[in-house]
Amino acid sequence: MHKLQVANKVGRTQLDTYLDEPTLDFDFLEKMNVFEWWKNNSQCFSDLALMAGDSLSQNLNLALVLEFLKIIGIVFCLKMWKQ
Repeated sequence: MHKLQVANKVGRTQLDTYLDEPTLDFDFLEKMNVFEWWKNNSQCFSDLALMAGDSLSQNLNLALVLEFLKIIGIVFCLKMWKQ
């Protein structure tokens, strides 16, 4: 049986337990460090924390690539302007 499909003693998966967590208010979310939250809750939601880490790191990498492309675009524009 796959690890993600294993339910706890009361027949609930990590996803079930996570979805039953109370929702956070918007003010808290604005100041929240998502990486820190998953680190602190990785014992309760180990499989979900791994998936969240993968997803967040991909988004971070995408943000870095987009920022790099923006810088390249600015440099290109400056070169064109100088000519």
